[in-house]
Amino acid sequence: MITYLTQMIACSGILYAYYYFFLRNEKFHQYNRFYLLMAMTLSLLLPLLKIPVTVNDTDTSPVYTFISTGEAVVVTAIEKRFDYMQLLYAIYGCILLWMLFRLVKAISAVISIKRAAHTEMIEDIRLVKTPHPDAPFSFFKWLFWNERIELESAEGIHMFKHEMYHIRSKHSWDLLFMEVILSICWFNPFFYLYRKEVKTIQEFLADRHAAGNSDHASYAELLLMRAIGSRHQQLINPFFHNQLKRRITMLTSSKKPQYQWLRKLLVLPVATTVIALFAFTYEKAIENSDDKKTLLSTAVLDNPDTTTAKHNHDSIPFTKKYIIEGKEVSENIFSSLDMNKVKKVSSIRNEKTNTQTITVYLKTSEELAKAVNDHSNNDQTDISTRVDKDALYPGDWGIFLSRNLNTQVPVDNGATPGNHTTIIQFVVDAVGNVSDVKAVSNVGFGMEAEAIRVIKKSGKWVPATVNNENIKSYRKQSITFQVKGKETSVVVNDLASNSAQQNETNKESEVFTRVEIDAAYPGNWRNFLERNLNGQVAVNNGAGPGTYTTIIQFIVDKDGTISNMKALSKHGYGLEEEAMRVIKASGKWKPAIQNGREVKAYRKQPITFQINEVPEKGNQKSPE
Repeated sequence: MITYLTQMIACSGILYAYYYFFLRNEKFHQYNRFYLLMAMTLSLLLPLLKIPVTVNDTDTSPVYTFISTGEAVVVTAIEKRFDYMQLLYAIYGCILLWMLFRLVKAISAVISIKRAAHTEMIEDIRLVKTPHPDAPFSFFKWLFWNERIELESAEGIHMFKHEMYHIRSKHSWDLLFMEVILSICWFNPFFYLYRKEVKTIQEFLADRHAAGNSDHASYAELLLMRAIGSRHQQLINPFFHNQLKRRITMLTSSKKPQYQWLRKLLVLPVATTVIALFAFTYEKAIENSDDKKTLLSTAVLDNPDTTTAKHNHDSIPFTKKYIIEGKEVSENIFSSLDMNKVKKVSSIRNEKTNTQTITVYLKTSEELAKAVNDHSNNDQTDISTRVDKDALYPGDWGIFLSRNLNTQVPVDNGATPGNHTTIIQFVVDAVGNVSDVKAVSNVGFGMEAEAIRVIKKSGKWVPATVNNENIKSYRKQSITFQVKGKETSVVVNDLASNSAQQNETNKESEVFTRVEIDAAYPGNWRNFLERNLNGQVAVNNGAGPGTYTTIIQFIVDKDGTISNMKALSKHGYGLEEEAMRVIKASGKWKPAIQNGREVKAYRKQPITFQINEVPEKGNQKSPE
């Protein structure tokens, strides 16, 4: 949010600077009017756009290093502190409400003047005759006319033409648009300058139309004589407006704009600059095969919850998106790609939305179709029916049913008193998504349909596990409707291990695979590695130049103790053994957090050994 606000203010400042130095006080008023309105709109929209631009990596400096890709940024703030952001949001909301109140009050004031005055129609314009001192002024299709001014007089004709031009040109829409934007973006100082200039330009246009071919000097004298004692209103175009000196100067000046077309054409490089600064997101293209392999391995194996951003004391997870040849695909399809078929890989992290987009370009487009087909075929067969631990509803199943199940369905459909048990079968995939929901029982009376509806509404489940790995599995869920006369209750009697009592029993021993906040090393992980990891292991065991990402899985208990450590990668050269040795020596970790409590959870920690150049004896660099 802070990034967007900064870019929005900077963009509006650049666009206003071009107007101030090249367009202000020039006589192409209609161009200036639309430029200012468009510049205001672009300032709001351009920072929201994220157009990816790929740049090639040209850094070829030989370095021997090891790096850890487990956490891009480590959350360092532990203790709770005063949340200044909440205070800023409160201040912003109060000023926003006050600005909107002023706007509504200004509109109400104009309506009150109209209601208290005599009105008559002139074509589609409503002429409102009033003694109000600000008249004449216009508001949309209402022309407020001062009763003391003769409409047929020379002055009256000039004023009437002036206000009619405001109405016909729909200038009130400009003012209303700017007032709404200013109410929302009241903190942007440039938007106040935009409003001031648009109002002045509207007066330039109306003055030029009202004066016509008559004596401009006499019209300027009229402005000067009538301006004494006039006041400025927020949402109207009074004839005796401020900026009187500029209006008279613009009206009486005979100077033609110099380099008129050049001044207008300068908008092209200015627009190009702001688009390049605020609409493009630059990403680094990865051409080297080892680098591509590292990025692919990290993208697939690194748990999204372990990639965090620094934000006070909270961790904000990055959500990963996988794009292959312009199409968004699942993680499973992404991970099934053949590395030899990949042409280029790029990665973008968006701090605003906390998303990481991994984009892959293939050597041939047929490879995407092959990966999709292979994954689809595997999906049909890779559904386990025997598991170590059954899929679970993540919360209290009984409370969820009581809040969402329509227990009147069997009664409304004529079910007899008694217990009616429905059995619903569905599939829970490795990330908890529910699919293929169907009824196994045939009780009728609309109960199966209602049970299916509620299960589809239940959201993500905790996946089943085999050998401590999440898997795709079937789940049979029973829901019993207990009909007593005209009332129905629900009995929770699961066929598997998802009852409320079983949930409570399993809480202590349950090992989570997905959590809200992942287990984390309590200090600076990179510094710990630099002090303890032996970066020479790969070279001493004969590893050639390249990037070797080891993936170590272990369990972090609720007290931070590490156990059940094993290597998921198999690079050899003693890399996995060295990574496991260092993790064992790291001591206690911060436990994972789920639903506001510390839990026992798995942690997959990647450690990447990167050898770009094998150092010669006596000329070795220490790890960075």
